[in-house]
Amino acid sequence: MECRPWQRHYDYNVPLTIRYPRIPLHDLLGIPANSYPDKPALNFYGTEMTFWELRCLVLRMANALGKLGVRKGDRVGMNLPNCPQYLIANYAALSLGAVVVNLNPMYTAPELRHAAQKTGLTTLFTFDMVIPYIRALCQEVDIPRVIVTKPTDYITGLGQSTKESLELDPKWHHFSELLNGCTDTKRPRVQVNPEDPCMIQFTGGTKGVPKAAVLTHANLVAATFQCALWGSSTTNLTPPERRSVVAVLPFFHVYGNIVVMNWAMLNCATQILIPRFQIDEIVGILANFKQITFFPAVPTMITALINHPKVAELDLGRRLGLLNSGAAPMPLELIEQVKD
Repeated sequence: MECRPWQRHYDYNVPLTIRYPRIPLHDLLGIPANSYPDKPALNFYGTEMTFWELRCLVLRMANALGKLGVRKGDRVGMNLPNCPQYLIANYAALSLGAVVVNLNPMYTAPELRHAAQKTGLTTLFTFDMVIPYIRALCQEVDIPRVIVTKPTDYITGLGQSTKESLELDPKWHHFSELLNGCTDTKRPRVQVNPEDPCMIQFTGGTKGVPKAAVLTHANLVAATFQCALWGSSTTNLTPPERRSVVAVLPFFHVYGNIVVMNWAMLNCATQILIPRFQIDEIVGILANFKQITFFPAVPTMITALINHPKVAELDLGRRLGLLNSGAAPMPLELIEQVKD
């Protein structure tokens, strides 16, 4: 194979080429669900959900969506922060052959309108804090199915919201109530091929209006397997039973979607879910874990973390196995500071 200039920077254990399995992206969930069914897949502010529980909820939601009329090729919007509901809805939609459309939870009504019209959304998962924007959106764009949740519904001790408590529009659906109404855990009989569209990811919009990029199942499976190789000389030293990853990078962004969420499935890692980066909260959450296998981040996060007044108490050098920086250049001074 012809050598490319960038290949000299590959980690010693990263091959120049690999073969990829011809599977749809949602099949990655089957790896940990069958190998480590009782291991926590998610830790959301101390509330855990096992891989088997996650698999069952995904299948129940997939069948519930099927009963609502979601079909292969339909566009399903994910207007959610990092929370258990995102993973359930994401893999459920993919199981039906639907195409996930990632939407920034901070989008305004005009930004949501642009994304909805551009992609032809027929289903939208969203949450309580942005209901006013969704109401404004639905006055301008016809979205047949709107499903609303409250992220704290999946935190033990904080109670459960209802359609009435969230004051949802009559035609909208409540996430948990929709799930509770379907107990069917059979796999949907939908043929999903590697070449089928899987996700519509909007670009950053730095050169104008964000553009919708279509990614196939093969694209995302290949990307996940590629990312799993980088740093594997470190992460593989931790047995799958103890692997974990900090999931603070947003899933609606391709970095968090591949390098956190899908990486975790392939590596049977527990995701420490954090909806939004708030440095004091991050420091408090990290203190609850003796060892963390993988922390994908961006330079601004790393800068805030290592300069926090309580960071010395965390002893991060012993607590973190692999720290990854992406999305922007990391200054040499910051690299040296991290190494120290």
